[in-house]
Amino acid sequence: MSAWLVSKTHIDALVTYAIDHCVSPKPNPDEVGKLLWYENRKSLRYRYADADDCWEDLKTLNTYRYEPAYVSEVAIVKAVHCYAYQSCEHPGWEKSAAKRLSDVLEQRALKSLGVTYDQLAGRDHTGPRRTKLSLAYNASAWGLEEEHVQRDEVAA
Repeated sequence: MSAWLVSKTHIDALVTYAIDHCVSPKPNPDEVGKLLWYENRKSLRYRYADADDCWEDLKTLNTYRYEPAYVSEVAIVKAVHCYAYQSCEHPGWEKSAAKRLSDVLEQRALKSLGVTYDQLAGRDHTGPRRTKLSLAYNASAWGLEEEHVQRDEVAA
């Protein structure tokens, strides 16, 4: 398994979804973003001794400032899975606040979509394997960059 630092845009999309759909009372978005990015950094530092030298963004985590980034709920599920994959490489992941938030984000998006993860990913062998949602999921980006988000309005 390998790990990499997810982009600020990726973190922004997760925070936007958390604020709009999952967390009450509304948290400080800058703090939520830092929490998520720090957890990703823990994974990189655990896996790679030279992580701070390899990822320039690791040096700027303290200056993280949230900017709304909207993606579809299908894309959020994939973004959560990507984030978790990149952040789970250290021993504290399973009990971390970032893991708990990731689980909530995934559960809320799947519930809103009315599907299980296996259905969304096209892995449910009891029903149709190719649905509009599963095709959209499989076409969604693994790592979110600027071209994958909308900054001013909710993505359809």
